[in-house]
Amino acid sequence: MTSLDGSQRDPVRSATESFDPVTSKMRRPGNFLMEFSVLFFAVSLVLTIVTGLFLGQYLSAKVARDANRLAIADTHRIADAIEHFVDEGELQEGFGPASAKAIDDFVQRHVIGASVLRANVWNRDGTIVYSSLPQLTGESAPANAALGTALAGGSAINVEEVGEDGESTVGFEGQAQILEAYTPIEQGSPPVIVGVVETYNAYDPVAASIASTKKSVFLGIAAAFAVLFAGLMFLVKRGSDRIRRQHTDLESHAQWLKYLAYHDALTGLPNRELLKDRLSLAISQARRSGSRLAVMFLDLDNFKVVNDTLGHAYGDELLKRVGEQLALVIRAGDSVARLGGDEFMLLLPSLPKVQDAVDVAARVLEQTRRQAVLAGQEFQVTASLGIAIYPDDGEDVESLLKNADAAMYRAKEKGRDNYQLYDASMNAATVERLTLESGMRHGLERGEFVLDYQPIARIDTGELTAVEALVRWQHPERGLLPPMDFIPLAEDTGLIKPLGEWVLRSACAQNKVWQEAGLPAVRMSVNVSARQFLEPGFAELVASIVAETGLDPAWLQLEITESVAMQRADLAVEVVEALRALGVWVVIDDFGTGYSSMSYLKDFSIQALKIDRSFIKDLTDDPNDGAIPTATIAMAHGLRLGVIAEGVETEQQLAWLRSWSCDEYQGYLLGRPVRAAEIEKILARNREREKPVTRRVAVPPIEYD
Repeated sequence: MTSLDGSQRDPVRSATESFDPVTSKMRRPGNFLMEFSVLFFAVSLVLTIVTGLFLGQYLSAKVARDANRLAIADTHRIADAIEHFVDEGELQEGFGPASAKAIDDFVQRHVIGASVLRANVWNRDGTIVYSSLPQLTGESAPANAALGTALAGGSAINVEEVGEDGESTVGFEGQAQILEAYTPIEQGSPPVIVGVVETYNAYDPVAASIASTKKSVFLGIAAAFAVLFAGLMFLVKRGSDRIRRQHTDLESHAQWLKYLAYHDALTGLPNRELLKDRLSLAISQARRSGSRLAVMFLDLDNFKVVNDTLGHAYGDELLKRVGEQLALVIRAGDSVARLGGDEFMLLLPSLPKVQDAVDVAARVLEQTRRQAVLAGQEFQVTASLGIAIYPDDGEDVESLLKNADAAMYRAKEKGRDNYQLYDASMNAATVERLTLESGMRHGLERGEFVLDYQPIARIDTGELTAVEALVRWQHPERGLLPPMDFIPLAEDTGLIKPLGEWVLRSACAQNKVWQEAGLPAVRMSVNVSARQFLEPGFAELVASIVAETGLDPAWLQLEITESVAMQRADLAVEVVEALRALGVWVVIDDFGTGYSSMSYLKDFSIQALKIDRSFIKDLTDDPNDGAIPTATIAMAHGLRLGVIAEGVETEQQLAWLRSWSCDEYQGYLLGRPVRAAEIEKILARNREREKPVTRRVAVPPIEYD
């Protein structure tokens, strides 16, 4: 599509810029999980190193403490042995041979060779008085802080390099470090420190154990960190994949929202907004070029019947087929859109002459008339189409749309299945229609509708057999309106259902009142619209109304038109059967004006056919006009059905019908539609004895939601 400056413009993209902030974020999804995982890795690594160092030091210190504790325990064992083998005097004077041998036996048997490499005993003067290495006996102690600590009464530990400070290396072969432990020897009470036990333990295994502990700690923590990081990476990948899928889904959803913003979801056609956008550009181009364009408003006729009888799924299927058909008949460069419901709009830009629009309209109507098979039944769809021309009927988008809509309603008023070009008088008609629709809704609530009754009698005896209930609208401003002024509008708007229910309830209640007043019983005949009759649960509604009013169903007669009966013949047969099971009479009204199939007619459990007034009007003027009534009477009687002639206005017409054995008649010759009180008088005259006239029952108005 070309914009005003001549550049190419995508109306969907330009019109859906409000989505850009959302979609732009979706096009640049954040790497939050990856960034978090990197940060987590760095923090975890630092924590792992710190934890490893701390735990390694802690465990290493524990290993060292355990080694120290064992070394001190060895010195304590020797000190305890000395306290048993050496008395205080001998220790001070030097060990005697017996004492030294006893100590040496104990040390060699219980200490040396386990964890102790060498053992010495020092006296307080710092001289070795016993050594597991005999040649060291008698040597003086070098300066040693740990030895001093033991002489002062405490135990001490010292780790030394082998050979350090001139220490003899005898017995320490293969050792790099030794662990020196010092424990005081106490004698007497109170105890007196008389010497010090010194042991030399191998420290290399302890150092190796400390190194191994640190290594194990670091390896364990590294393994745990690796598992944790692998798990985190797995979760990050799953999360990233999920976010990526969600991002893809959101992008698809955003694109779908863009599409829905300017397209009809059911048919795939442009919607009202996109059509208005295109119409706006087409008007700009037509204004520059000085050409015309046409806007067509199309509404399907009686589409609600399909929805009400077959269901919305079949209605949707029909709408899709209509959209496909319209796309086939428009010109290249034209546009077709669905506005909602059963309404479509066509845009014909660059129109050389008005006749071109008329030609397209004719093709559209012809295409929509093609029969469609739904649920195994053939439906013929028609349409009403209104045409508005730029610049004759409007120079802006809203004016053209409004005027095309007004022309479409004029097409419906003209009998449907036709097109109408807009003229200025149509707007007034549209306003009047909207006013009338609003008034009808309020009229139902305020009880402004009333019933008149027209008598029906036998032709042979003149006996009154039935009355037909005819609804009137007592409009507060326009006075009494006949059905033709509001019934078509009620059909279009759906108000026919609450109005029809009110008529049926009121008529049944009135007939019950007449019967309770002792007047001769007659059938109450009520017209039923297509939307009522084919509405699911209609038979149940009738059953509830007759039960509510107390009327015997045998005194209720329902009239359906021939076209209604044949619209869904299979469903109509089921409804008629259900009504007959209740005991209600069913009559085919306006017979001869529709397209009945004789094969279906014999399947209906109806009581009578009603010959349309159009066949009675000129009955006695032209012999050919009697052919259809004659055939109808003969056929009905052959099917054991009664025949009612409506619109009888002259004695000649009545005589003709009598000669052909028509059963009942109705018309101005017998009586015009009157209020209930007048019918009471007629019924009273047919009684064998006079009875008081019963006043008409007041039926409350129905409530309209």
